[in-house]
Amino acid sequence: MAQDTPLRLLQLLDEDPEVPAGALELLDMSVLHQESLYSTTAPAALYVAAVLNGPRTLACHESCFAWDDQPRPLRAALLEWLGRIADSAAYGETSDEEDGNDPGVSDAVRAVRGTIHDAVSAHLLAPYPTVRAAALSAAAVLLQSPEPAS
Repeated sequence: MAQDTPLRLLQLLDEDPEVPAGALELLDMSVLHQESLYSTTAPAALYVAAVLNGPRTLACHESCFAWDDQPRPLRAALLEWLGRIADSAAYGETSDEEDGNDPGVSDAVRAVRGTIHDAVSAHLLAPYPTVRAAALSAAAVLLQSPEPAS
């Protein structure tokens, strides 16, 4: 639910590694549910981009998503999540296909891709392989858009 978004964002920085994992799973359902974008998606993505470097994002846990049982740092899951947001924003951008989002929502997310790209790129040489892989995957999606690619 969108009204829970601020609380979930704050929980990403909780000291107990299981709290951020649960918060990301709930955020995923509320601001990127089934790859759809919402009015809260762009602000949530900006917040996540801003906290990526926080030391608590390196805490490992069993899973952030119900379909994912790979133990890894929260930072890797956050990078993957940002890449999924960028991928959803790109849908229909270069074609006449309707993206199914409310008017202006995709444009709002597209407008913050440069900031997200900068945050993601900072982790391309991370010492943790899962973080590097997630950053590379997210950066590849972001580079498909016209803004950061230039």
